[in-house]
Amino acid sequence: MSEVQPTPRHFHSWAEEDGDVLWYRHPISEPPYFGSPVCLGRTMLVEIYIGREQFEFPAQQTGGWPFDEDDEQYLWWIPAPNGNAVQAAIDAALKGEG
Repeated sequence: MSEVQPTPRHFHSWAEEDGDVLWYRHPISEPPYFGSPVCLGRTMLVEIYIGREQFEFPAQQTGGWPFDEDDEQYLWWIPAPNGNAVQAAIDAALKGEG
């Protein structure tokens, strides 16, 4: 059984309405990033308590879009798989139907 593979699209064809997708940097040497160029990440504040002493560290931005402008020419994306279809396939496999 051969599966239909989605056609990779270049970075500049992505639009906000495409949402979160799988991003690959060409040539592919690591797993894809799942997200979008508008991913902002989160600000994390770390506090450590040792006995009665408290240590606070400056807030740090974590996560978010891992690529920069220099990467754009190498970025390709495909739509994320349909989670409902994946779940249905898992359910069928567990029942011995797949």
